[in-house]
Amino acid sequence: MKVSEITLSCAFRYALGSMTYVVSEVVEDILTNWDKISDGTKERFVKEITEHRAKFGQCGMDMDDQQWQKIIDKFEIA
Repeated sequence: MKVSEITLSCAFRYALGSMTYVVSEVVEDILTNWDKISDGTKERFVKEITEHRAKFGQCGMDMDDQQWQKIIDKFEIA
């Protein structure tokens, strides 16, 4: 199934800070489609995760925050 960058961005915004199973699904879809996502969108994901953490201490519950960290780790490796 092809997922558009706009759809991933909308799902990201919905899930960031949520405390729901959807966080792991969104992170998995972002990482699965990583090579199809523009550098600017990747940078925005990392920026928004970082800003959310700065404002609220973490992104959702511990397990959610660990999922979001996977995007930051992938960005830093790439």
